[in-house]
Amino acid sequence: MYYLPILSFNKARGTVNERVVTLTQSILKILDPRLGTDSVISIHMHGYNKLYRNFFKKTEGAFRPLRPLIDRLFDYLFVGFVFLHSDISPTLQMVMREDGSFLVSGLPNQASNKTYNRLRRKLMKLAIKTRMIPIPLYQGEKLPGQSMHFGASFPMVKEPVAETDTNCLGELDALPGVHIVDASVLPEIPAGSYTLTTMANAYRIGAALAANRNDN
Repeated sequence: MYYLPILSFNKARGTVNERVVTLTQSILKILDPRLGTDSVISIHMHGYNKLYRNFFKKTEGAFRPLRPLIDRLFDYLFVGFVFLHSDISPTLQMVMREDGSFLVSGLPNQASNKTYNRLRRKLMKLAIKTRMIPIPLYQGEKLPGQSMHFGASFPMVKEPVAETDTNCLGELDALPGVHIVDASVLPEIPAGSYTLTTMANAYRIGAALAANRNDN
């Protein structure tokens, strides 16, 4: 995941004092194999949030003279949450220690930054058409694990091979009769929200198990 600050060419008046929710206001979907992936890149656009002002308050002494200008800047500011497909994203590795505790470490993926930088350049070139431009000199990269989309730890496959593979009903060989139905069993994680996909898959597994039980 990356934070991508974006300046809009169009002003939204009174955003600092307006009573609004802080959920995603729009989502940009970009599909361009030239960026280094055949999958969709999802950018969740967020308008003004009080956290933006809190950021400047931490360095208020330096920015105090610029407060009127900063308040005006908020009327043009968006922050995009950029999500990439799991194929080009970092992963998390969990290892059990001898004392029974777990060590979780992030495994970087060099393709992530390359794709993200190409995306930024593309948005810069499209600035006139989109009426918005990324703020330069800010990378916005988060560490592995500092995202919001997780899963595929126990991917479903038709013929499980690895110990962490599950069958098409989310069942591990080592735990017969136990079925995993959350995002852990998705074979891959898309860039965008996968809540409905996870719910649909859980329903599919539950319906299949209920049908098998009734047949028996």
